[in-house]
Amino acid sequence: INKIIEKLNQYTNIAILGFGREGKTTYEFIRKHNKDIKLTIIDKSEQVKDNNPEVANDPNTTFVMGPTYLEGLDQYDLIIKSPLPKVENEPAAPKKTKDEMKRTRRRV
Repeated sequence: INKIIEKLNQYTNIAILGFGREGKTTYEFIRKHNKDIKLTIIDKSEQVKDNNPEVANDPNTTFVMGPTYLEGLDQYDLIIKSPLPKVENEPAAPKKTKDEMKRTRRRV
């Protein structure tokens, strides 16, 4: 964790792209270790600021929201993106049986 914190502290202008579960966790992690880094929350939803008043009141955090949310990404030193965006109409993965789950755990 210390290496991650050291790396983050090298940047002065960080964007969090997507403010779902992973984006919020990323925000909380960064703020826990450095309250002064300038953060920008970038999200397609125009309600993300209203839905997160504690983040909206952070003086070192700004928001980019709405249909043009992906414009201007080149202005950030670092962009942190959630690993798995929701894909609409994607079929669900088949559920594993208990035996399949046990076999998978043993291999790890």
